[in-house]
Amino acid sequence: MAEYLNNLVEQVLKENIKNQNVIFVFPTEIAAAMWADRAIFVTDCKAVALERFLAWDKFKGQAVRSENQDKTSVPSVMRQIFVARLIEENAENPFFKSLIAREYSKTAEGFAGWIASILPKLAMWKDYFEKNSLKNGEKDDEDEDLLVLYEKYSEFLNKYNFFDPAWEKPPFKNNGNRYFIFFPEINSDWEEYKNILESAKDFISIVNVPDLSESAGDADVSGDGAGEVPEGVEVKFFSNARVEIKNLANRLFELHHRENLAWDSMAVSVPDMVHYGAYIDSELDLMEIPHVTRFSRVLSGTPAGNFFNQLKDCISTKNSYESVKNLLLNDSLPWKDLETAKKLIAFGQENHCICSYVYNGENFDVWEKSFEDVKHRDFEVENFYKTLKNCLRKFSLAKNFDAIRTAYFEFRTRFFDMEKCSVTADKILGRCVSELGGLIDLENQYDCSLPSPFNFFVEQLGSKKYLEQAENSGVQIYEYKTAACAPFDAHLIVDSSQASLNVSYRNFSFLNENKRKKLLNRDELNVSEKFIWLYRLNSLKQTAYFTCAERTLDAYAQPVSCLKVNDLRRESDENVLFGQNPYNSEKRWFCGGENAEFPAKITEIQSESFNNWLKFQKTDFETGGMTGIAGGAQRAEKAASAVAELNFKPSDSSGGRENSIYVSKSLLSRFFDCPRKWLFSCREMDLREQDNAAVLLDRYSAGNLYHKILELYLNELKAQNLVLQIEGGVLEPQYEEILEKSIDEAINFDGSGSEKNCFLKKELLRTTRPAIEKTIFNFVKKFTAVFNNCMVENCEESLKIQDDELNFTFNGRTDCLLKDCENGQFYLVDFKNSDYAVPKNLYLEEPEDGEESEGKNSGENAVEKTDLPLEEQNLPDFQMPSYTWLLEKQENICIQNGAFFSINEANVFPVFGDEMQRRACLKKEIPDCDQFKKTTEKVIECVKEYVRRIKLGDFRPNDKVQDYKRCSGCEYNSICRRTFNVAKKD
Repeated sequence: MAEYLNNLVEQVLKENIKNQNVIFVFPTEIAAAMWADRAIFVTDCKAVALERFLAWDKFKGQAVRSENQDKTSVPSVMRQIFVARLIEENAENPFFKSLIAREYSKTAEGFAGWIASILPKLAMWKDYFEKNSLKNGEKDDEDEDLLVLYEKYSEFLNKYNFFDPAWEKPPFKNNGNRYFIFFPEINSDWEEYKNILESAKDFISIVNVPDLSESAGDADVSGDGAGEVPEGVEVKFFSNARVEIKNLANRLFELHHRENLAWDSMAVSVPDMVHYGAYIDSELDLMEIPHVTRFSRVLSGTPAGNFFNQLKDCISTKNSYESVKNLLLNDSLPWKDLETAKKLIAFGQENHCICSYVYNGENFDVWEKSFEDVKHRDFEVENFYKTLKNCLRKFSLAKNFDAIRTAYFEFRTRFFDMEKCSVTADKILGRCVSELGGLIDLENQYDCSLPSPFNFFVEQLGSKKYLEQAENSGVQIYEYKTAACAPFDAHLIVDSSQASLNVSYRNFSFLNENKRKKLLNRDELNVSEKFIWLYRLNSLKQTAYFTCAERTLDAYAQPVSCLKVNDLRRESDENVLFGQNPYNSEKRWFCGGENAEFPAKITEIQSESFNNWLKFQKTDFETGGMTGIAGGAQRAEKAASAVAELNFKPSDSSGGRENSIYVSKSLLSRFFDCPRKWLFSCREMDLREQDNAAVLLDRYSAGNLYHKILELYLNELKAQNLVLQIEGGVLEPQYEEILEKSIDEAINFDGSGSEKNCFLKKELLRTTRPAIEKTIFNFVKKFTAVFNNCMVENCEESLKIQDDELNFTFNGRTDCLLKDCENGQFYLVDFKNSDYAVPKNLYLEEPEDGEESEGKNSGENAVEKTDLPLEEQNLPDFQMPSYTWLLEKQENICIQNGAFFSINEANVFPVFGDEMQRRACLKKEIPDCDQFKKTTEKVIECVKEYVRRIKLGDFRPNDKVQDYKRCSGCEYNSICRRTFNVAKKD
């Protein structure tokens, strides 16, 4: 490529660099700067003047400025100010019909950015409109609006003695300089200047992008012939983006170590830096490839710069929980009192401070009301919130930009410790304040009055790009197109899909497609291939390296069509894909692959990881290597003992013997569903996704409220020694009064646990009280009808069984135990929120005589169901049998009947007992209490097996139970890493 490139750029430099009147113009600042540096090495000059190497935008600005010495180029901020005022003016007395529909005129702030983007194109649009549409008498509401916008913007420019550079047509008069303009057709505004520039051939030379397609002829340099067209390059097509990125790192590693290219002489171009940037950065770090990411982000897109946006969110949402949480958890900010901030967030989550609201014309601050509502007030947290609220108010009330700066420094003094501020965050905050200072300067010079200065300032931060100056060097990572014209020893382009590399320019994009084509009489300009040819041209020592993945990080893709495709989607040989990757070489050596050798060079990460592994294994090579089988068994025994201790519960919390193993119905269910899942979710490990969200009513809220109402109601009946009684489907007034009181107490309950109701939740429940009352009254009537003439024996009673022999404590909490006043039988009742929550597998299913579980015929290898591991058996639901066992053991009574009762549907589901079947009027037979004991005995067997395996530390999954279907949906699958390779079975 180097020889061909000499004909285009280096040849021009060599022939003209000594002429001090020659100016070289490149599409970007990066290209201009790098060619200025390279000119020293490819020409006879020892030094060059940087002002002779201009970027396209700077070249245009200088030419336009020379014709308007008496006026000032309009600052982009003043355009935004003009639009903000225009929208406010239109809201008071609408004059736009199409740009802003009149029904949206009062809330049109969101149109500001779009309208501001139209302004630079208005002059050119007006010229085309007057030449074409106006002559034909075609004029609609949109045209009238654009003409009004043109007139008002012109008045604004004249008022402040501004000119808009995009409205000017530079004459490009010969000033004694000669210009060489490289590749101008890739610039988005080339069509506007094309005729003017091409007509000034006496002092302007155009260097066009050559066509490097296989059938192309000679390239054109100012009309002169060029050399031969180089051979085409290919695009490597991988199965997914992970393989693509790993291959990119491998290629960089290979170019440096095999081809001796310096790290900083290579450039990687990325079309989608938002998705790919972090993954490329991580992969290059693993390969210890030094790199610098040249990706400019808007200030508000950085963690520290987002601070002002978060302030705006707090103000606009009136300090909603989500906005306050996002602000205080921004760890890039140097918070002075982070502990108190976290306490405030915890308070907001616990008390559901979701949002403030207006009710009957009165404003309610949910935070302040919640502070007043709690029993034990934390004044430190309360004062922190009040100070935060006052500081936020000063931003919202600021009448000008200077007041915003005062509010910022007051906020910083109160909440920030700048000694803790990172260098990056300090620079970004300083840049934000600098942008604010620029607005203050404009404010002092011009009339910049706005409806909301703070909102305007935050919007400005969303349009200002920030690129941190890197102090280190290495592989240069750019956004696609940025470095296409810059000379590098090797260009590498990832995500080279048809969609990602598409570059097209649409003039008058604010018009619809038909209108735009009719006005311009041409299609949109597509320069996609020109950028690809430029990357090929400017890869000086190595062929440009294009890659693409069928499955990208967010979609599916096809490789760019103008390059030959090298399909590697089915390539499985890692030596082909990542031959230079030291991690793969190390893995092959560990696996004992054929001719596998230990890598000649490993990374520091590999070395440190291996040393850490040795320390963990307590390996002593000086005394004979590994500690051996005996040592391994000893370590396994210690590990099992340590894991078993996770489930020991001390006596002060369980009421049982110290360090007895804690057992409950829910733990049994979780363990026999998956032992490893139990381990991850057990009390001390408690592995779960961090959740800072504040939800007002979750899926358990209704059930918790109904349970609390029934607990209060039934306990009051017990206290007053009242039996369940109903006649004709109507409760007696005394019972209704107790139930009404129970509903109020449950809504206003401010105790502890899941049944606690915060201020906002109470307010919501009060508004929905009629619906709550309807549901609970309907349930109580049907419940009383089924258990008429029964006494409440206990409600929500905590029970436990202490087994000294096996050293475990079984704990449970029953919803309701009733006693029949006529025959003295007991009824164990468990409330469920809905029919759907009632368990389906209520009984132990035993095999019939002669039935076997495995194999069609009985034989030597046949396995009886009872001989299977417990987790492979069809186990019953643990709740009813375990609670029956608890009651009978602790209370020394016989539970003759059991049932589930759904609250919402008010349906009874008898489980066992003849009397229960009679009261429920159930025709289907159910087991009596003696028959149900077989189910209870199976649960007791499960308890003993549970305790045994906990003591052994045995949490192995069962391959027949933990299959792909079950494991794929588990929330712990990323930690467990259980894989299924063969048809999702093995």
